[in-house]
Amino acid sequence: MGSTLSPDLGAIPLKMLRSSTDDGLKKLQDCRRAHGRVLERAIQIAGYSKKEAADELGQIGANQLAAWLSGTENAQTWRWQQHPKLGPALLLAHAEVTRGATVEHVIRVSGATFEVA
Repeated sequence: MGSTLSPDLGAIPLKMLRSSTDDGLKKLQDCRRAHGRVLERAIQIAGYSKKEAADELGQIGANQLAAWLSGTENAQTWRWQQHPKLGPALLLAHAEVTRGATVEHVIRVSGATFEVA
């Protein structure tokens, strides 16, 4: 079987990214897992089960959602942001894990303002 590398890459040394000593990769994986927990919290805030969320996000499938939530793949957060419930829920979930952030719910109806503590 022939090489699958582009001839343009021939002069570039290859490095195994899955090395157990690669601190940069471990940090990246930790960040992805932390982001996955934020996404999972957004699903909870929106009141969806994981199956419902997968359907709401464009019928992506349970396996794809699990990969995003576990951090094994980069999540397509634009899907959350464009959704009428998951978009605001994602903002709240991010605020919950942001140091110094205060989450306030303000509901405006016909010019009246109601605040929920």
